[in-house]
Amino acid sequence: MRTKQLLFVTYQNRQSEEGLAYAIGLAKTLGKGLSVLMVRDGKKVMESFSDTMAAAAYAEGGERETAMEMVSDPDQAQIDSRVEYIREKCSSSGITAEVRPTNQDAASAIKGTLKAENGIDMILLGPNVTENENFTAKKLGRMIKSATMPIVTIASKAGGTA
Repeated sequence: MRTKQLLFVTYQNRQSEEGLAYAIGLAKTLGKGLSVLMVRDGKKVMESFSDTMAAAAYAEGGERETAMEMVSDPDQAQIDSRVEYIREKCSSSGITAEVRPTNQDAASAIKGTLKAENGIDMILLGPNVTENENFTAKKLGRMIKSATMPIVTIASKAGGTA
């Protein structure tokens, strides 16, 4: 039987120390595993879509190298490093963790994860997600109405970094 998990949602391209520490502490206290979902900032999703469409036009025009440059992700090494850091942090705290980066925005990624996994007991939204202008109160409200589990929004400490 699979261990029940807490789903911690954070952005790929932003630090999340406070949120991660809270998520690990809560998982440890509750005796649960941690599923970390590293989502794309909404602005980055639109940039990625635009780049993909432009790359397709270049590829159709015979500019294959230009197209490949446009869709390559220069941040991938940083994301890989962040994934490894989170895994190590969880492991050293005695928490089993699954860390998944995704190219989706927060709301879409959470919805997809909940459909694919039935072992999620609680959703933890990191400070960098809840304090982002792309994740609006309206989106949070819709998520709360449709959720069958608690949703916890983690706030950053005053003067701290998310």
